[in-house]
Amino acid sequence: MTENLINYYGPILERYNIPKPDFIEENGKVKKVSTKNGIYALKSISSKEAKQFPTIINKLYHQGFTRIVPLYSTRENHYITQYDNKYHYLMPWFSNELRKERDERHQMLFRELARLHTYSAKESAINESDVTEHYQFLTDQWDKRLTFLEKFVTNCEEKWYMSPFELQFCTFYHEMVQAGNFARVKFDEWYEMMKEKKKVRTVLNHGKVSVKHFLFDEKGNGYFCNFERAKVASPINDLISFYYRTLHTYPVQSYECLDWLSTYRKSFQLKEEELTLLLSYMTFPEPLYRCALNYSSKNRNNSERQYVRELQKSYWQMKNIEFIVTALVEEEKRKQEQEQQELLQKEEQSHT
Repeated sequence: MTENLINYYGPILERYNIPKPDFIEENGKVKKVSTKNGIYALKSISSKEAKQFPTIINKLYHQGFTRIVPLYSTRENHYITQYDNKYHYLMPWFSNELRKERDERHQMLFRELARLHTYSAKESAINESDVTEHYQFLTDQWDKRLTFLEKFVTNCEEKWYMSPFELQFCTFYHEMVQAGNFARVKFDEWYEMMKEKKKVRTVLNHGKVSVKHFLFDEKGNGYFCNFERAKVASPINDLISFYYRTLHTYPVQSYECLDWLSTYRKSFQLKEEELTLLLSYMTFPEPLYRCALNYSSKNRNNSERQYVRELQKSYWQMKNIEFIVTALVEEEKRKQEQEQQELLQKEEQSHT
């Protein structure tokens, strides 16, 4: 097997002036290549991914952000090489065996994510029609989803005997509606805010923020890798995708998640409209809607048990997000009350 891998990937490595490897170990899309000159990581990517991300990395380097796992260039000075109708790129292999606790690794990740967003931040003029179009599109979509959930639960309750999935869904329905209504309220608040704004801030989003994509060298420095899905968008996109994956677990009051976000905001403060949109997007019960949609499909492929299991996981995710969102709302409320008190004190002092 190893010899087959060496024979297959050998021609690719030659393009990077890498001698014949002693050993190649498969790690999914990444191949660990051991040679006399060192250890390398060879990764396969799609043609779509190959077109954009080397340019993105070069741009970040020029902007001064260097906490990226570097790419090696071929003899022809290209980062990406095509072989056997596939695309590949080469990086140094990071052992990533730094003995740090889970919280410390995430703290470093969020500090560097804040730096990534800071270095790539850019403000652009708002196109009012685009904002209105997005608002109308999403509100229409959410309204249709909530209507679907209402019809689904009504159909369930009309049955003499509900399936385990239907019974569980009816139990969760009231909380789904509350989450959906809260998301709509926050989205309306965001839209009203944007009517007064003349500019919008965008950053380079990593695309799939995870400790799996944040590697450590022998000195303990952290570096981002896997920029294939990077794109310019609101900074909240990286945060939402991270929390959606992280909180898709058993019920937990994750004070760590709040602390990581606090670390991020100390270096990259979210604007009021960004935080409002973050709360809106995170809260809408999209995963639960998809569970009901899949279950109501005529072409169901899973067993009843599997559907119930995914519904339960999605409900736990909603409750975990609810804890984060509630804590953020209370924190913002305290800040506003403190600001009002300070303003009143200043006014009283000015009259004395």
